[in-house]
Amino acid sequence: MSGSKGTDMDHDATQPMPAMGLSPHLKEEIDHWLTKFPPDRKRSAVLAALRAAQHENHGYLLREQMDAIAAYLQLPPIQVYEVASFYSMFETKPAVVIMFQCVPIFVACCVVVKSC
Repeated sequence: MSGSKGTDMDHDATQPMPAMGLSPHLKEEIDHWLTKFPPDRKRSAVLAALRAAQHENHGYLLREQMDAIAAYLQLPPIQVYEVASFYSMFETKPAVVIMFQCVPIFVACCVVVKSC
């Protein structure tokens, strides 16, 4: 798609999609936060919903999750994307994990000495 900044959306980001893809736990979490705001301020629960969704998905958000959150909150998906892309605490791609295993040099020397 030209002009879509490399996105793979095949729907209008200003229109809500049907709610699907939210776990019962995530719906419960969103409902908990919705009680803390006036009924006409559902957008106020977006931060908490994204945080819970990211935690549930092991550290990053999927577009399907963001679409489902938007549908559940009856918001245009673009409003959820804006929040997810604005705050640096949200990741939309899995993080690369690099692990090193260090062996103390003393242990390595002992193994060499014992093998002689």
